[in-house]
Amino acid sequence: MSKVQKKEIVSISPGNVKMGNDIPSVSLPPIITCQDMVPCASEGLCYVIKNMKYQVVVNAYSRNYNIYTKDPEEFFNQVKGYIMLNRPQYFRFHVGGDVPCQDYYDRIVKLCEEQKDTEFMFMTKCYMDDHYKEWMKNPVGSPAERDINFDVVPDNLNIIISTWPGHPIPQDLRDRFPVAWLDDGRDNRIPDDGYICKNKCNECLHCWKKGGKDVIFKIH
Repeated sequence: MSKVQKKEIVSISPGNVKMGNDIPSVSLPPIITCQDMVPCASEGLCYVIKNMKYQVVVNAYSRNYNIYTKDPEEFFNQVKGYIMLNRPQYFRFHVGGDVPCQDYYDRIVKLCEEQKDTEFMFMTKCYMDDHYKEWMKNPVGSPAERDINFDVVPDNLNIIISTWPGHPIPQDLRDRFPVAWLDDGRDNRIPDDGYICKNKCNECLHCWKKGGKDVIFKIH
């Protein structure tokens, strides 16, 4: 008789020091789920990569990605089950990693539509794709299409476009979504009225508010 294969469990963090103990999140490994030109990685300043020195973090993020790639429905069913069981008011995708493909984003949309009592949020550099590279050669307007689009955004999902000093943002995304700015002293585009992150998510919840101001992060 063959052994019954043990079911892999998606690793969902119930909270952390920055977000608080009541805002859960699910993450994927950086680099392999990010666009291939993200400067935070190429410049060696990705704070998530720094945390990958901990084997428990590597195991958790890698397991999540493996579950999704083998069985996307199983991955999102487990996330949905966690939310239905724990009923968090707020949930974050991707303390580490990014939206790897359109199917993944479409499943986020479906989850949000089914779990309307939870507010969801993620930050993304998904726009840094092949179209973005071509656009940078002649940065007039925005790319006509991208590998991942955000045409459908549920009311309980807040998307924040994450930028990097010296890298342009497609105007159509800039018009639709708030921006997360990295303040390391190099970027003169940071708005004067942007909201400066206080590193206490559960006390301000700024990043979960639709139509909120851009958010500014000091390098960490």
